[in-house]
Amino acid sequence: MIIKIKIKTRTSNKNKKYFAVSVECYIFVRILYSTMNNQHQQLINHFETKLNKLIFKYENLEKKNEHLEEELAHTRDDLMEAHKEIVELRSSYSALKMARMVGFSEEDKKIAHRRISGLVRDIDSCLELLNE
Repeated sequence: MIIKIKIKTRTSNKNKKYFAVSVECYIFVRILYSTMNNQHQQLINHFETKLNKLIFKYENLEKKNEHLEEELAHTRDDLMEAHKEIVELRSSYSALKMARMVGFSEEDKKIAHRRISGLVRDIDSCLELLNE
């Protein structure tokens, strides 16, 4: 965009041309400067927008990271509790195995089986009497 300004002066034509050209250059530079300022301002605004988005995403990732760290701590606690329970169950299982090995012989098992069979026969006879 070139703007020509005509100025009436008493100087020669040569000076008028130089003055007109310098005014035209000045106006061109001002327009260019304002355009560049607008472009720079747009770039700065664009940069600020992207920076704000980046900060927002970073804060969200920090929150998510904190949540995941808490979840990891809870999971570790649960795992430790489960491990303790497994150790306790194994020790009680070992104790039960030892008790069976020591406490019951084949003869004790036969006696218990005979007693249970006798009790079942008594119950059956009672049921028959009730049915009659």
